[in-house]
Amino acid sequence: IIAGHGGLLARADDEATHWQSVASPSADLETMIAAADGRYIASGEGGLIMESMDSGRHWQIANPALDDTMREVVALPRTSIFVAVGTLGAVLRSVDGGATWRGVNVRYPNINTPPTFRALLVEAFSNTLLAAGPPGTIMRSSDGGASWDLRHWTPFEAEEAFPWILGMADDRSLVTIEANGAFYRSRDGGTSWQRRAFETKRQLWHGATLRARGVSVAAGQ
Repeated sequence: IIAGHGGLLARADDEATHWQSVASPSADLETMIAAADGRYIASGEGGLIMESMDSGRHWQIANPALDDTMREVVALPRTSIFVAVGTLGAVLRSVDGGATWRGVNVRYPNINTPPTFRALLVEAFSNTLLAAGPPGTIMRSSDGGASWDLRHWTPFEAEEAFPWILGMADDRSLVTIEANGAFYRSRDGGTSWQRRAFETKRQLWHGATLRARGVSVAAGQ
């Protein structure tokens, strides 16, 4: 199943060979995540949360619009918990498989420059949650998103932007990509982070880990 801007929804059940468009109840769709028990969750503009109980054939709105835009959604393995993050430091959480959602209050150092979260990751070994975004914010949750611990913060003037978090292929470390030519690495599940810089004339926007090949990739502009 894929989702995109303008309410685009499409699904394929033959290993992505043939695609069929699916009707969407909203044009404010941006991204999606699949969960257990046949439930799919899609998120988008204005805090939109949509759900499908039949493998993406039909959709309904599960959460009314908010003042924020949700950028990423993840499902915690072997639970009914979903967590979504987005603009203005927004964090939403569901404990019933996406049927209902509640906001999570997070205290940021500067309420005038809350983060715009662009990255959300479930750490594979401990189910720890990591969220990141500009300005330079990395935060961590060890209780399924119910509470969050701020592990890295730089002010708006530092111009740090974190668009992606990777679980590295070679070991149990984590890497947060900094768009302007650096990355932060953690070897303790996201508790502490060390910065490494490198030369690049292009901004980095996305990342991926190919575990079977032992390769991690960052790409962008």
